[in-house]
Amino acid sequence: MVSLSQRLVRLALGVVVLFILGFILSGLPMDMTAQQSYRPPTIPQHAPPTHVISMELDDIHNQTTTSLAGKRLLILTPLMNAAEQLDAYFTSVQTIDYPKHLISLGFLVSVRDSDATLRRLTENVRALTRPSKQQQQKQPSNTAATTTDAGDTASDQYRRITILHERATASHSHKERHKYALQAARRQIMARCRNMLVVTALQDEGWVLWLDVDVVGYAPTLVRELMALDTDVAAPNCFVRRRNWSLFGPKEEISPYDRNNWIETVESMAFQRGLDEDDVLFEGYEADGHSTHRISMADLYPKEQGTVSLDGVGGTFLLVKAKVHRHGVLFPSTAVDHQLETEGFAKWAKKEGFQVMGVPSQLVFHE
Repeated sequence: MVSLSQRLVRLALGVVVLFILGFILSGLPMDMTAQQSYRPPTIPQHAPPTHVISMELDDIHNQTTTSLAGKRLLILTPLMNAAEQLDAYFTSVQTIDYPKHLISLGFLVSVRDSDATLRRLTENVRALTRPSKQQQQKQPSNTAATTTDAGDTASDQYRRITILHERATASHSHKERHKYALQAARRQIMARCRNMLVVTALQDEGWVLWLDVDVVGYAPTLVRELMALDTDVAAPNCFVRRRNWSLFGPKEEISPYDRNNWIETVESMAFQRGLDEDDVLFEGYEADGHSTHRISMADLYPKEQGTVSLDGVGGTFLLVKAKVHRHGVLFPSTAVDHQLETEGFAKWAKKEGFQVMGVPSQLVFHE
């Protein structure tokens, strides 16, 4: 026979169970069944599919095939205080004898409050991407007129244009930038800018052309001629034109501008053995007592008509197989064998087994 105390315990347990069930059920909609109590999140039907990128690097890095993959060219130009040079820069770029639909352009603008570089760059890019009259006739009137990615379809439009911009941390005027005392800091900044630009803008191209905004004179066929060398890194000489006056009137003369293309010598290597590990060398300052005892490629013009192996390069006009950058060879902001930026890049590339060649007889002209 069940005692009164046992009945009270059972009653209390029943009340507790009912209370718990009521608490649970109170949080559910009245029409929700047991099977409907949980529904996993679903992807909306209008969501775009995942964008999958697949690259065959062997094709991209094989420039001898007939495939377009190894022929795509990326032209990269860092910019600072360059508004006045951009119009001439784009005029020269458009003379390059290479299919535009295989060319992509990339820019990194270091922006200052008083600098009009980004605005002028945007204006030039808009002009480039504006369709020709022939293209407009082919398009319906309601079709978008511009594009920044033309793909590999043959056209007179550049394949892709990338513009990066960041707040400038430091800057020097055109007159100041070649002072010896400023070189280490300036070249470190340039190295970081180049690295940021190439790792962001490089996609599926087989070649990278580093082109300074100040370089406005070069043969339209120069890119093709450097590609034909089939070397990992190729550099022409960079000179400047000057007009001098004589008794017979004006006379145009040329002289070396970029001294960063050079060859080590027995004397230069012996000189470096006496340096501290962190000491950095810069070219073109012999008159100030800073000789490095190297052979400047500029001094080989016009006698040397072939190619020469270089140990240092400049970045005014520098053609690089993209695989060099993809292998991790960039522009050091700390010294590699006493060199920074482009010269350090050449040292690094050679350590990785890549060929670095110069063509003394090929000239580009600085502003």
